Amino acid sequence: MRQAVMAGVWVSIHRSTGDRLRDRGFLGAALAETLPPDASIPRVQQRCVDCGGDHGQPLVGDGDAVWASLTRAGGVVAVAVSTAGPVGIDLEDPLALAHAPLDAFGSDELALIRESRDFARTATRLWTAKEAILKADGRGLRCEPRELRLGIEPLALLRWDDCPVPLDTVVIDGFDGPDGLVGAVANFR
Repeated sequence: MRQAVMAGVWVSIHRSTGDRLRDRGFLGAALAETLPPDASIPRVQQRCVDCGGDHGQPLVGDGDAVWASLTRAGGVVAVAVSTAGPVGIDLEDPLALAHAPLDAFGSDELALIRESRDFARTATRLWTAKEAILKADGRGLRCEPRELRLGIEPLALLRWDDCPVPLDTVVIDGFDGPDGLVGAVANFR
């Protein structure tokens, strides 16, 4: 399943193959579907800036025309491809996060979570948005998620002192994945 979630950003969701390297093939397929038919598919590299491992933010080609992000949760792989700027995607199971500590949220976000009818889904919606933003940024969880302040109606980045772009250029879209999973995609315009 591939769908445009915002201008210049496409998301595809697949059942995991059970193998990380084979799952990464969904990234190449998403690029092939996104780029013009006569375009060559750029090389995708994943290298962790901390340990050098084969994980971390995917780098597509020379990194200035197409951006990509990948996440796995609950036997599902979600891929985001963007021609509009850096992109990040995250997908989580609300049941798994229901028992997690809420130390990634500020007091205003905790109030939103506690006031919601579905505590776990609201917390997951906020968490996936934070992680998607940090993936689009490229630093991921090397940044403190609590420093990002989000609003939920609509889902938006309200404050982040360390944001590398103007806040109004960060676009976030939440989505429901298969099997009750909750996700978010973020794009820096």
